[in-house]
Amino acid sequence: MKLLLLVPAFALIGLAVHDLFHTLFHPAGRGAVSDRVSRFVWRIFRSISTPHNGYITLAGPVAILAIMAMWVILSVFGFALLYYPFIATQFALASGLDPQLHKSFTDAFNVSLGTLVTVGGDFNAKSKLIRFAMGIEATLGFGLLTASVSWLLSIYPALERRRTLAHEATLLHFAEENTGYRIEELPPSESQSVLWGFAASMASCRNDLTQFPVIYYFRSGDSQSGFSGTLSYFAELAESASRSGRDPSIRMAGIALGGALDDYLEFIADAYLRMSTHDKEAIMRCYAAEHLRPLMQSSRRPLRRAG
Repeated sequence: MKLLLLVPAFALIGLAVHDLFHTLFHPAGRGAVSDRVSRFVWRIFRSISTPHNGYITLAGPVAILAIMAMWVILSVFGFALLYYPFIATQFALASGLDPQLHKSFTDAFNVSLGTLVTVGGDFNAKSKLIRFAMGIEATLGFGLLTASVSWLLSIYPALERRRTLAHEATLLHFAEENTGYRIEELPPSESQSVLWGFAASMASCRNDLTQFPVIYYFRSGDSQSGFSGTLSYFAELAESASRSGRDPSIRMAGIALGGALDDYLEFIADAYLRMSTHDKEAIMRCYAAEHLRPLMQSSRRPLRRAG
């Protein structure tokens, strides 16, 4: 009967490897389990958060830790189920230990945990196949550690790019509100340069999100770098620039920014918000509300006509 445990053992190990591969190594891939873990953690912190406390800023870091813990738990339990049927017959104990007292699932779990973190233990496998399985688990544990560190080192630069873009938009909005001028009134070369830069950064943020889905659940703790609230301002910039009659380069840059913004909104609507991708304004409102951000409002005056 114990041999029947090999079925769930291989299932748990396969699930851990599959999810780890699609989360860390597959470009634009999505781990089915890790996505659910992230959403679950986000809903918990979202439900206990208000715009006036910082609990929601913990959702992203906790989601990453929960995903890593999930991979470890699946791997340890999977290999423990693999060793358990053979713990009494295919393992030799260290001297001084009574074999009759060390043949439970807890002992198999200890063997699995020690093997995953490559610290060894009081059990030595007699079977070549068991030793081979332990070698695979040790390799998986080492790979999980190094891949997780690489994952973290890749996620935080992506978050930095998103926060930088939000901060740039906040500063431009502040400049427009305080000077009374609009960016389209600058020399065309400068206006289109800024707009093209925003379009490129928006496209980069979308690609970062497809590569690292978990960064959706990170919320900045300060209003200056809050990305979700700035999208309405980007939409206003894009619409105003695309209708500008001053210079074709400004119109092209505005259309490009609008296209990059639409691509981003369509992706989050489909992958995270589970809503229609057609109403961009509704997506922006829902996204901002989900992250407890107000939409950035503007009192931009009409563009002055040249001549």
